[in-house]
Amino acid sequence: MSDNGSRDPLEETVFRRGELLIAIDDQSRAKPALTEAIDASRSTVDRGAAELVEAGCIERHGSEYSPTRLGTLCADHYRRYRSNLDALEEATEVVSLLPPSASLSTTFVDGADIHSANPAAPEAALQPSIDLLSDANRLLGLAPVEISLYVDLIYENAIANGLSAEVIVERNTLEHLLEKDEERLRELVSAGRLELLMTPETLRCALWIMESSGEDVAGATVYVNGGIRGLIVNSSTEAVEWARAEYRRHRELAERKPIDEFLGD
Repeated sequence: MSDNGSRDPLEETVFRRGELLIAIDDQSRAKPALTEAIDASRSTVDRGAAELVEAGCIERHGSEYSPTRLGTLCADHYRRYRSNLDALEEATEVVSLLPPSASLSTTFVDGADIHSANPAAPEAALQPSIDLLSDANRLLGLAPVEISLYVDLIYENAIANGLSAEVIVERNTLEHLLEKDEERLRELVSAGRLELLMTPETLRCALWIMESSGEDVAGATVYVNGGIRGLIVNSSTEAVEWARAEYRRHRELAERKPIDEFLGD
C-alpha cells in the first residue's frame, strides 16, 4: 500500500488478476487451458498474463505460463484474502450486528460455525455452546449482558462436572447478577468454582474460551439490546489463540480485588 492509501502496482495487479495467478500457480498452463480454468475470454487471459509477466509473477516457457517465486507468494496472499472474504460472507448475518468498535479478527471467523438466532426462540442459538460447556473443565469469558441462564449453566456444570469459570463483567451487569443470584454466586465463589472480575470497559460481545481434556474451543455470542442474535464457534488453533490474546487484553484492565468486595458483606 502506498503512502497515499492507494495500492502499489504489484498489489493492484495481484488483486485484479488473482484468479488467473492462482490457476497458474496451481498448475503450469497454456492460454486455452487458462480460459477454461477461470472461465474467461481469450482476450482477458491475454491481458492478465501480460500484466502478471510484467509484474514478475509469472514467466512463459514455450506456450505455457509458470509461477515465479514471487508469483507463488502473491498467490498465497490472494488465497488468504479470498478465504477471509468467504469467511466474512458466511458470517455476515451475525458479524454485521456488531458495532464498529467491536474487536473481531478474520482469524476468529475463518472456518467458524455460525448460528443465527431465530426471533421466535433466540436462546436455541446457544445450544452448541451449552453442549460444549457440559464437556469443559474451565471457562473464560466476557459477559456484556446479564442473562440468568449463564449463572444456571455455570452452577449446574460446576456441581455436576467440576467446572471452574473466570468471567469479566461490566459494573451494571455485575449489579444485576448480584440482585438475582447472589446466593448461588457466593456458593460458587466460596467453592473456588467462580471468579468475577469487573471491567471499566464497554464489552461489545460475549467472547469465551472453553477448555477441556479434548480440544479447546473459542466462541462469541452476539447481542443486540440485550437479546441474543447469534453465535460464532471456532476450534481452530489460530482462532483459540486469538481469543486468548483478546481475553488477556480485557483481563489486564479488569479489577482483581477479592471477590467478596464485589459481593459485599
